[in-house]
Amino acid sequence: MLFKEVIGQEEVKDKLRQSVNDGRISHAQLFLGTEGSGNLAMALAYIQFIYCENKQEDDSCGSCASCRKIEHLTHPDLHFSFPFIKSGDNDSADNYIASYREAILENPYINLLAWYEHLGHQDKQGIIPVNESNQIIKKLSLKSFEGGYKTYLIWMPERLHGSAANKLLKTMEEPPDKTIIILVANDSEQLLPTILSRTQLVKLSRLKDEDVSFGLIKEFETERHLAANLASMTEGNYFLARSLALSAGENNSNFLHFRDWMRYCFKKDIKGVSSWVDDISKIGRAHQKDFLKYAIHLIRQCAMNNYGAEDLVTIKGDERVFMQKFAPFVNHLNLQDYITLFNDARNHIDRNANAKILFTDLSYQVLILLKEANDSIKK
Repeated sequence: MLFKEVIGQEEVKDKLRQSVNDGRISHAQLFLGTEGSGNLAMALAYIQFIYCENKQEDDSCGSCASCRKIEHLTHPDLHFSFPFIKSGDNDSADNYIASYREAILENPYINLLAWYEHLGHQDKQGIIPVNESNQIIKKLSLKSFEGGYKTYLIWMPERLHGSAANKLLKTMEEPPDKTIIILVANDSEQLLPTILSRTQLVKLSRLKDEDVSFGLIKEFETERHLAANLASMTEGNYFLARSLALSAGENNSNFLHFRDWMRYCFKKDIKGVSSWVDDISKIGRAHQKDFLKYAIHLIRQCAMNNYGAEDLVTIKGDERVFMQKFAPFVNHLNLQDYITLFNDARNHIDRNANAKILFTDLSYQVLILLKEANDSIKK
């Protein structure tokens, strides 16, 4: 991957290029950034720049033998470790590497839920087991195939089994010569302090809305107003913005889900709510989280409309028509309640909550908020 293909994060790119050009490549690095910030994409671009045989002033050449191998994730000295659904004591990431390459090449901004969906295990939680750390140590002890650096990229080390993480400590502190270990993580609080202390931090910030919008326009030729709307809604998460852009041509399924849900709840249509819950429970955890993120965005747009900040309202078309009708039911008394409910639901989905129970309870809470708002309007 080329640096120019990574969305935004220009300061980080400059520092990484400079470190390579100055010969200051740390043996253990942590690329830390929230979901959708591009930390995996940045790590891949950095690795390609290190291996490039004909470095340009600000990027890899993209055409040498090493660049082509890194681009396809097939360089013999580049190894990967990542969470997977363990099927046996000796199971390792090597058994899933073809699927991982496929998923990353399709979307280098992928998140864990999408990866599990790619594996066909969206309702299970993967780990990086103890046996995997043995594989990492073994591979790093071998000589490089092409005489240069050996690189191990560990994606989502938050999912490292405790014993697996401890086994890696010595290797991270005193790695073999010309070895690079790169951790790509979203949440440093889920990493062992002893892991953190052995890595050089490469911190990626939340992407700017204009960078997300530019990325969507460049990658998908998204209309400018839609790109701006998606950027505002997704709050720097390019994975989510990308997913929504891909589904934009399908009549915005999130909007349709939200509109129908609010109508059923407002009418106290229990049969309709039950049918809606059945439908939303089938779309997978990643899409359920996307939907709830969209719901939070639409609620906030309603609030901005109510507070006279129409210039900050970015949605258009059918969404805006619905928003203007729905906005009176969002007020200063319930705004935070909506946001808290939807954020809590997203967190519960991360923890494998039963979707039907979760969305049934959530619908009941929304029904109460709508009734209270409607009673207040009538007064």
